[in-house]
Formats: sequence, C-alpha cells, structure tokens
Amino acid sequence: MDAAGYVITDCGRSNYSQRSINTGVSYSKASNTTGEYNNAYDIWLHDIGNATWSSTPTEEIMIWNDWTSGVGPIGSKVFSDVSIGGQTYDLYRGEITDNGVHQWWVYSFLKKSKSPNNYSINVKNFTDYLISKSYFTNSKYVSSVEYGTEITKGSGQINYSNWYVNVQ
Repeated sequence: MDAAGYVITDCGRSNYSQRSINTGVSYSKASNTTGEYNNAYDIWLHDIGNATWSSTPTEEIMIWNDWTSGVGPIGSKVFSDVSIGGQTYDLYRGEITDNGVHQWWVYSFLKKSKSPNNYSINVKNFTDYLISKSYFTNSKYVSSVEYGTEITKGSGQINYSNWYVNVQ
C-alpha cells in the first residue's frame, strides 16, 4: 500500500489459496481527515511458493471497505452484487502492464455498504469466488496479506489497531 497499514508475508510455504486466512482490523480517522483515499486489503498471489518482494505476482486481490469519491479501482466492473461472507460487493477486473506487456491481473471487490471502523474477512472466500469464475486455479500461493490506505490527495490521520491474520 502506498501510505500506511500492515503486512504479513511469507505465506507461500503452502498453497494458501486452499486454506482459510482470517484477517481483521480496526481503525479510526481523525475528524479533520479529508481528501481522496481508500482503506483496503491488498492480497498478492504467485505461481511459486517462495515469492519475494522482487517476484512479479500473477494476481492481486483488493478488498475495499471504505473510500472517498475521486478514487476507484483499476479496470471495469465485471460482476455486481457478489455475496461473500455475508457482505455484498461489486467486482472489478483490471490489468497491470509495463510498456504494454501484461504483468498481473487485479481483482477489486468494493463493499456495497462501507465499514468505516472495523472489518474482517476470510481471504479464502474471495479466492474461492474467483476460482469459481475461472479467473485462476487453486494452484496459486497467497504470498502476502496487507491492509492499509492508498492516498491520492488530502490530509489527516488514520490510526490502525487490532490487526490480525490467522492461517488455518
């Protein structure tokens, strides 16, 4: 993430797209926080189980639970009203390229009812959904789970607490 948040890495020792990864976070925004930003999970997938920071991912899953106008996901909407874990999302799919050469796909789930203070998910519910739509297979490795904010402009403060990731 561009500005702040939490990261857990080294998830790739087993095929975590097939395992439960429960994660949650609490946060608060200062009353003077303004601008254009999101608060989201950023989950990285690779074809290899020993990915490092320099390994190009094959997929990126973003799960937006709070954002302001002026920011949006990469790509275009491919599904509306997707129900996952008791919540409803719109799904966007976009492509990251470098000089016109494909690098990886980005799948962005935008929560229909924003959760501005607390949020928890099971990553497996999202990978299962994308696998069911044939976007990728269950042979992927979840190499990193991150949560934080991407800020395009503005000022203020966001405080994160109670961040956890449990792999089962």
